[in-house]
Amino acid sequence: MQNFENNLNLLHEIYKDGPVMIFIWHYDKNTAVKYVSDNIKNLGYKPDDFTSGKITLDTLVYEDDLSMVKDRLRASIKENKKSFELTYRIINKDNKILWVFDHTSILRDEQNNVTQFCGYLIDITKQKQIEEQVKILAKFPDENPNPVFRFSLNGMVLYNNKSAQKLLKQWITSDDNNL
Repeated sequence: MQNFENNLNLLHEIYKDGPVMIFIWHYDKNTAVKYVSDNIKNLGYKPDDFTSGKITLDTLVYEDDLSMVKDRLRASIKENKKSFELTYRIINKDNKILWVFDHTSILRDEQNNVTQFCGYLIDITKQKQIEEQVKILAKFPDENPNPVFRFSLNGMVLYNNKSAQKLLKQWITSDDNNL
């Protein structure tokens, strides 16, 4: 038992200041949180906000994503999966919407009944913002009213937007899209 407690304390030290928030919660109607790591403070909350029942995982998850999260949880239980992963939005204490990656393990007793969930959340809001910027920038060539081309080193046309098609028809000298 002493070794287990030492390992648990070591894990606590590793995660307490990092970006990974650990949750352990019971499988019941209210998904009562049994444990949450101290770094939940990154979201403006205290562990006691969850373990006391003041904040539940249902109230943490952004309303538009809640049914998706619950559906994935139910499906994973029904399909007898050991874990699941999901990306969704949550609300921090300042009512700011954040994106998280969730990995949850489903723990079962000897009769295969679900007893609790152990998992972690990682704030991926910055990554999602970067992905959105990349999507916006990726549209630029297609939406540009000016001709946009991309050529291989040997002169083959690899890309052209709609504005470039008239020029391309005049420039192409063979059937292999070479200039």
